[in-house]
Amino acid sequence: MKYATIFVVVALATIVYAVPKPDDHYTTKYDTVDIDELIKNDRLFNNYLACLLGQGKCTRDAEEIKKHFKESLATCCAKCSEYQKTGLAKLHKHLKENKPAKLQEIYAQYAPNNEYETKCVQNAKK
Repeated sequence: MKYATIFVVVALATIVYAVPKPDDHYTTKYDTVDIDELIKNDRLFNNYLACLLGQGKCTRDAEEIKKHFKESLATCCAKCSEYQKTGLAKLHKHLKENKPAKLQEIYAQYAPNNEYETKCVQNAKK
């Protein structure tokens, strides 16, 4: 009886710890997207922007980005893969240099207190 009790406790503990926990990172499913090519392709880039700003249709990958965009800006991309962090930095730089009005629209919708610019971009420069 004693061994049966120990066995049941160990088995239950194994099951509890084997249950997958919610992932603390965003999916890397779309990390194969070439950010540089996206930036160079105005039509595609503008479609992504329209999706993010609620001004156009979203592809599956754009919808996934949109779903987590506000949180990723608020947390300096804490749940992002290294590829995603690099991509966000490239996109930010491109928007700031080439489409500052669109960047302000994004901030107005996703980071109204400009927290990404003040907290994340400035810290990255240090």
